[in-house]
Amino acid sequence: MHFRIFYKALTMNTVINAHIPLPDKPINKLNKRELKIFRQWMGFDPGGPTIAYPTVEEKKHRAKRERWKSRFAGKGKQEPSLLIRGEQIRHMRANVKKDSAAKKWRDNILKRANEVIAQPNDFFESFIPDTGLWNRGGNFCPNCVHKKSPEGINSYFWKWDWKNPDTLTCPYCHITYPNAKYPENGTLDLPRLQKAYTFHLLKEELKSDDWHLGDCAGRFVNQPIHVSFTGNIRALKIQWAIDRTEDLSLAYAFTGKKTYIRAIEKILQRFADVYAGYPLH
Repeated sequence: MHFRIFYKALTMNTVINAHIPLPDKPINKLNKRELKIFRQWMGFDPGGPTIAYPTVEEKKHRAKRERWKSRFAGKGKQEPSLLIRGEQIRHMRANVKKDSAAKKWRDNILKRANEVIAQPNDFFESFIPDTGLWNRGGNFCPNCVHKKSPEGINSYFWKWDWKNPDTLTCPYCHITYPNAKYPENGTLDLPRLQKAYTFHLLKEELKSDDWHLGDCAGRFVNQPIHVSFTGNIRALKIQWAIDRTEDLSLAYAFTGKKTYIRAIEKILQRFADVYAGYPLH
């Protein structure tokens, strides 16, 4: 790992640069004092400074981006860009009267949409988390990895049910997470967002001199990885909520009932409230 790239990225902001008394050289060339500063900035060790958010430079850049966006707002194509158009809806209504497969497809959509609108009014305020998801890259089951399941499963592969949303089940060994046998004993602190992400550390990592180096972590394409069960749960909740907007939209198109639209509004409003705090998009 070369420190120069990391350092150059930080020094693009003069406010940040003022807090980093480090030379532009590889990590293995840093002296003891410099390495301590680096480890604090990387979050390996406590005690590093936290820059007030947002900085003056960040505010200026955001204002610049907003000005750029305003140049193009409302100047796109006028015709709707729809996944399903009115003509297709009319075909569907005709087909459900004569085709059992079409009727089953329509009924399944309405069933899922009706389950959503049957929830309490504040359902999505708690269901959609205010802390973001965990990257699916490198997911694995620590209970059966290399025995029944591969390492680095690059997907949210768990069995999960929105009606019991705070648990995951491995489809290979059927263990359920969170699990006391595999605690989330690592923490990634994001002080500027006032968020903390927890994840599981393998026993081999805890026995090593410094687990932050990743030498004993799980691997994905030879890179260290960590799995967060709570982060995967949040990811599945987020994806489920996003998917429901399509069901609700189609249900409204089929029936004209505005109850479905109001449910979509709640989903979108909740995402609008929390999305800015998601560090991973």
